[in-house]
Amino acid sequence: MIMHNVLFMDYDYAHTHLVTRSELRTYVPLEVDQVDLHTPVRALWDHDNFFYPGKVTAVHQDGTYEVTFEPWGNKTTVSLDDLQLPRRKPRSETDANPLAAAAAASAEGKRIS
Repeated sequence: MIMHNVLFMDYDYAHTHLVTRSELRTYVPLEVDQVDLHTPVRALWDHDNFFYPGKVTAVHQDGTYEVTFEPWGNKTTVSLDDLQLPRRKPRSETDANPLAAAAAASAEGKRIS
């Protein structure tokens, strides 16, 4: 089985993870109906080309969005292509790692299908 070492970069950390080809996904842009005023997002900051957490503070007629990076108060205007929905954090270690879930279930005598 061929494994790929993927480097994930974020504004506060970077880490690598080994994945199979079936675990790789292409970037899927957001749809207009997924973003509205006050939507929490991750937006591209054009000064360093990293995505940062923020909130949509205005929706413009030309299809762009004003985002305020809440931790810092900076604002930027971006297109829909430069927005992402925030990652959902796993509720537990087993949510983030299917092998850990199987091991935990096995330890409790449960069967994973």
